[in-house]
Amino acid sequence: MTPQTTTEGVTMSPYDRLVARLAARRLDRQLAEGTSPGASTQLSLRAGVLTAPAKRRELAEIIRRIARNEVEPAAFGVRLAASREQTSKARPALERLARRLADTDPVDPRGVALTQELLSDGSGPLLWDRSEEDLGSRLTEALAALGPAAKAATFEAAA
Repeated sequence: MTPQTTTEGVTMSPYDRLVARLAARRLDRQLAEGTSPGASTQLSLRAGVLTAPAKRRELAEIIRRIARNEVEPAAFGVRLAASREQTSKARPALERLARRLADTDPVDPRGVALTQELLSDGSGPLLWDRSEEDLGSRLTEALAALGPAAKAATFEAAA
């Protein structure tokens, strides 16, 4: 296989793509902490995966199912289910996050990485009733990190 050049002119080898796939959790953590996607080829690749429309739709659908309490214990590939107590209280924030992920406006990879972490953190407030973290706060942080929707920004500017 030969290296591919992206539209940004960055050369990405098959090795880079493999590392980005195998190190997804670590790269997600770095993006969630605010590391720029431009800091490495692997971060750039991972940011591209996270912000792709298909990935965003997938995450939005999972969040919608969680908000409707439709997720069974093995839905995430593990034996965990979303905390019904936590999700009931945070349903409006879950729905806002799902809508923002599903819309077509650009998003910041940090917000998608925060969302991905929330969905996979077995000791976090989404999946564990005894977590000391507040689910609403984590959802608000992820939503804010996605960046403003262009439609909302246009509406606010017109008001």
